[in-house]
Amino acid sequence: MLNFSSPKATGTTIVGIKYRSGIVLCSDTRATNGPTIWCCGAGTAPDTERVCRMASKHMNLFKYKYLKRPLVSHCNRIIQDYLF
Repeated sequence: MLNFSSPKATGTTIVGIKYRSGIVLCSDTRATNGPTIWCCGAGTAPDTERVCRMASKHMNLFKYKYLKRPLVSHCNRIIQDYLF
């Protein structure tokens, strides 16, 4: 049986679906910047691309400083701090 949480109305057009083999992201704006983290947005593409470029730079700095790949949660925190 599928267990769906209640949909959240935020005024955007982003949908994320997690299934056994992966994740599907759908939005009206897309910017991809790496092999493991993807970014979707609602609004204009340049805004989303700017946030993705900024996060990508931080991820690369982390990788070279600590010699390991940063966690997705680290990227999430960087984007949260930048946007909010």
